[in-house]
Amino acid sequence: MFLAFLIDQAQETNCELLQRALKKVKRRSRLWRKMQGLFSEYFILSWEALYEAIIHKRNRGTLGADTS
Repeated sequence: MFLAFLIDQAQETNCELLQRALKKVKRRSRLWRKMQGLFSEYFILSWEALYEAIIHKRNRGTLGADTS
């Protein structure tokens, strides 16, 4: 659990896309719920695509539908 927290903090500090996504939704809990929703509905090709889909709602078509 501590390692996951450490990685999350490092990514939040260094990843511009994550910072922009967090700024867009304003709260970490909303960001995690939005990420969870996208993971359940779409096949996520990359973290960049995920963050871009959160920042710009119109880019969700680039994620790919989850047909499993």
